[in-house]
Amino acid sequence: MNRKKERIIIAIYVLALTAVALPLLILGFYSFPIADDWSFGAEVYQCLKNEGGFLRAIVAAVHTAWEWRLKEPRFINAFLGALQPGVWNERAYWITAWLAIGGVIFSELSLAAFLLRGEGKRRFLKSVPIVVPSLVCQLLYVPFPVETFYWWTGAVNYTVIFSISLILMVLFAGLTRACTVKKRVVLTVCGVVLSVLVGGNNYATSLSMACLFVSLSAVMAIKNRKALYRTLPVTLTLVVCLAICLMAPGNQTRLTEEFGGVTTGPINAVWMSLIRTATNIYSWTRQGIIVMLLLIAPFLWRALKGVNCTFRYPLLFTVYTFGIYASQIVATMYVGGNTGGGRMADILYYAYHVWILLNMGYWLGWLQKRHSVMSPVLEAIRKIYRRIGAFRWVCAAGILFTLWLGMGIKESSTYRAMAWLLKGEARAYKQAWEERLEILHDDSVREVLFAPLPGYPGEMIYYADFQTGENWINSACARYYGKDYVGLEEEP
Repeated sequence: MNRKKERIIIAIYVLALTAVALPLLILGFYSFPIADDWSFGAEVYQCLKNEGGFLRAIVAAVHTAWEWRLKEPRFINAFLGALQPGVWNERAYWITAWLAIGGVIFSELSLAAFLLRGEGKRRFLKSVPIVVPSLVCQLLYVPFPVETFYWWTGAVNYTVIFSISLILMVLFAGLTRACTVKKRVVLTVCGVVLSVLVGGNNYATSLSMACLFVSLSAVMAIKNRKALYRTLPVTLTLVVCLAICLMAPGNQTRLTEEFGGVTTGPINAVWMSLIRTATNIYSWTRQGIIVMLLLIAPFLWRALKGVNCTFRYPLLFTVYTFGIYASQIVATMYVGGNTGGGRMADILYYAYHVWILLNMGYWLGWLQKRHSVMSPVLEAIRKIYRRIGAFRWVCAAGILFTLWLGMGIKESSTYRAMAWLLKGEARAYKQAWEERLEILHDDSVREVLFAPLPGYPGEMIYYADFQTGENWINSACARYYGKDYVGLEEEP
């Protein structure tokens, strides 16, 4: 495939990704804070309302994380939750969707660009046709769009932290290589900061990253001590932050209140995590994913030729990465015997795509390096490519991939977002919230009863609503806006 045809395909891929992401980004302008956003953000909101300023808002967020230690042991979760965009202005809440969607796109392209080791702009150009088909699938068919894109507490503490963990992997890998002192200092400082964010947040990402970094450190202790010393600050920071979360009193409080103090046990949790992960991979790997991999294969094969890696142990790599992937749900399996809520399912789906592309790349790299052993297979592939042509292969696979996406288009997040926008449901939802905010900002009103929102919970940007009578969401909103009571009108 010549350079001109490759650029045409890249342009098509970028347009396709834009078409998928744009309605989701636009819908973000119709979202508003809800539920835990009020629980965590109350102190910061009141601080800013009383003209406390940015620095005092940060102090208030730190204080919130400290106050929540008995209920929320993940201190970064509480800290970031306290700084949700609505504390400055409810109409700035669109930042949530842009951070979440932009984070997934940027982090996965960055990881691919680093692993493919191109130069300058060429890095991202090489990664676009490899990663974009996967990104399109992720954005279209993520299990719970409302929790991954439009609800700050779910989006920033799961989707965004997952994206940050991929960038952290790039920084960690960069530190394993010899570099200048200045570059090493920059990588270390950035790595430590991101390690705090990841280590002090959701257990899925923090535990899997800790398993990854600690296991790699054990290998480096034997084979490359200098690399170990360079990466040690990042690894230790992540492990210490995770340990702080695990030892916080809030863990036992939540375990007692939600699960009666009973766990499934560590061994059983690990075993169930392995079984459930294998089940997820099997259920997600359908015909469309196979077509996606066939679409990616020519570009990945070509890009791997410039990668300086022996790819000696493909089976070991698959088993190892499967274990790291499975470690994400050990914590939830331990306390509840399940994989967690919708936001957990979302990052598991993202991680599945990263896992399958990494393994595909490793196995293709192994094929390239084993000409003598795999020559019959490689020769057969070459004959197919000669007869079909790489460009026609990509076009055919692209058409099949597009048809597969179209078969389930009505269930996709982009279609649902466009439906909300075009049918006026998003406008009605926003108008209802605008009317609510006028009352909530009126300090003379002490008790508030609202009519139900249009739509229903769980549908795109609608995560939850008030309830009749006493409810934790009602109480959180009342505390946030300084009301005596906030709730929902009883049905006649």
